[in-house]
Amino acid sequence: MSLRYDVSVEGMEHVQSHKNIIFASKHPAMVDSLILFGILWDSHAPRVIIAEKFFSSLALYPFMKIIGAIPMPQTKQVRRGEGGFHVAHGALLESQKRLNNGENLLLFPTGHLMRSGLVRMQNQSGLQRLYEACPNAEIVLVDVYGLWGSIFSTGRHGGKTPNMFHALFLGLFSALKYKFRFPWKKLPKRKVSVLFEQVLLPTGRRELNVLLESWYNRRGEEP
Repeated sequence: MSLRYDVSVEGMEHVQSHKNIIFASKHPAMVDSLILFGILWDSHAPRVIIAEKFFSSLALYPFMKIIGAIPMPQTKQVRRGEGGFHVAHGALLESQKRLNNGENLLLFPTGHLMRSGLVRMQNQSGLQRLYEACPNAEIVLVDVYGLWGSIFSTGRHGGKTPNMFHALFLGLFSALKYKFRFPWKKLPKRKVSVLFEQVLLPTGRRELNVLLESWYNRRGEEP
């Protein structure tokens, strides 16, 4: 991460508490969770709510268990049935349990990667349901800016979710190719800014989603 990304962080000094926090982050690319773990792990060790499909990967499953990740089905699975509703309900109960035990959570309110340079909530309700179940939890919004268009985002793959391992391979290949051509130069880094802001949320789903879209998109569409 440090070889490829130049990350600046703002706002963490205003997050006073160290427990019962829901970090609700923008989700521009697959690596934003890794970057956020690097920032938050020592101080807050959040449990990430992550797509259930990553638990089916033999390579990623051990890592998911080590960090105590909570599986969440994709929105389309819940809509179609396929057992998704029960998994989603179980994820909500597990998240509520961890918050009540004084742990912190990291979730992505959109439930999927950004499909454009703007965040679209599309009537999502995960954050609202969790906040209703745990009204004493503190909410910290997280804006990750600068990853849209990277190889780990849908912007480089025609709006489709990239394959994590393929993207890792392409990134590694590009880095080695650059160093072979310019051995005297440092690898260029993508500039990424991460902003944390503690907020009070409205209770209604529509009002909450309007607030989230306005906050995440306040810097305009990402180029």
